[in-house]
Amino acid sequence: MKKGGGKSHLDSVFLGTQSPNDVNGDTDFAVGKLALTDQDLINVEETGMILKFPAGHLTNSLTIAARIEPEAIGKTPFHFLPATITRK
Repeated sequence: MKKGGGKSHLDSVFLGTQSPNDVNGDTDFAVGKLALTDQDLINVEETGMILKFPAGHLTNSLTIAARIEPEAIGKTPFHFLPATITRK
């Protein structure tokens, strides 16, 4: 369970080499998104998520790609460096 910070998002989750086959009862949309580490994130609800993995794949390696936003997002816009603005 997350403590602190703002909204949280998952990019991918693997138990060994297996991605989940069920995410909160959604077996298509969220399962497909969590099978690839590609910055295509899904939101994690405040109550958390239940991930189910295929049976029979014994491993002790859990790999998670995720992010947690800060509680307050700054109001200063991001500025690109002048040298990179004109680069083609």
